[in-house]
Amino acid sequence: MKCSILINSVGGQSINPYLTFFSNFAKAMGEHIFIDYQKGFSQERCSESHSVRIGGGYGEILEGGADVVIATEQLEGVKSRFYPTSEGGLIVSTKRMLPSSVINGQGEYPKDCMQKCINDCFKVFEYSENDYLTACLLALRLLEIDKKTATEYLSKDYPDIGEVIERAYSQKFVKA
Repeated sequence: MKCSILINSVGGQSINPYLTFFSNFAKAMGEHIFIDYQKGFSQERCSESHSVRIGGGYGEILEGGADVVIATEQLEGVKSRFYPTSEGGLIVSTKRMLPSSVINGQGEYPKDCMQKCINDCFKVFEYSENDYLTACLLALRLLEIDKKTATEYLSKDYPDIGEVIERAYSQKFVKA
C-alpha cells in the first residue's frame, strides 16, 4: 500500500493522535511510514502542515499530490482544497478557530468554507471537531481500505474501535 496523507492544522491543536493512528496502522500492515513534521509555524493560530507517506516516498506533499487531506479546522479546509489528487479526498472538521485578524476586528470569518471545499474537491467528508478517530478512519475509507481490514489492523491498538469504524464507514460524503 502506497499513499500520501496531508494533515493541515492550526498551531495549538494537537495532531499527535492523528500521527500515532497512521503510525500504528502502517506498523500493523508492515509498511514503512515517513512523517514530515511541521511546515509552517507551531505558534497558536498559525497554519501547520504535516506530510504522512505510507509505503514509500519522502518529503513535503505538494498541491495535487495527496491521496487524502485532513483539515482540523474549516479555514484550513479551504486552504487545503487544492492538495488532493484528482481522485483524492478532503476531510474537514466542523471546528472554526478564529484567526487573529477576526479576533482583532480586522476581518470576518468566511461563511462559505465548506461550500468552497465542495466546489473544488472530488470527494469531501466532514467530521465533528476533536473526533480524530473518525477523521483517520474516513481517510482509510478514501484509501479504499475496507471495514474488515481496518478492524483487523487496528483492534490491537484501539480495542473499542468497532463502533467508530461503523460510524465512519456508514457516513455519507458531503460530496462524492
